[in-house]
Order: sequence, then structure tokens, then C-alpha cells
Amino acid sequence: MPRPTSPLRIAKPPQGGRLVAVTELVPPSGAPFALDQSRVTITILAAGKAVEVKGCPTP
Repeated sequence: MPRPTSPLRIAKPPQGGRLVAVTELVPPSGAPFALDQSRVTITILAAGKAVEVKGCPTP
């Protein structure tokens, strides 16, 4: 799977203590592709700290 050219950034987290991010992954060809969710890494930056979440659950 190709890596995206730029990461998804959320400028301000929502109120209530729960962070939710939604995006669409579209390859250059625009054709559907298989996504290995275990290979997804999400990095959350806040207050001078970083947390990496490996993998993502199926909705």
C-alpha cells in the first residue's frame, strides 16, 4: 500500500474527551483497493506529547 503524501491533521479536538477522525483514502488511480487495517498507524499530538495507535478497528 502506498503511503499518503500528507497526514490527516485535526486542528482542534472535539469537546467531551473523545477524539474521532474520519477520512477517505483514495489512491492516485481512484480505483478501490484492499486496506490492511493492521498496517495503519495514527499519531495523535497534544500538549507536547505524542501517542501512536497501531491498527484500526472495523467500523
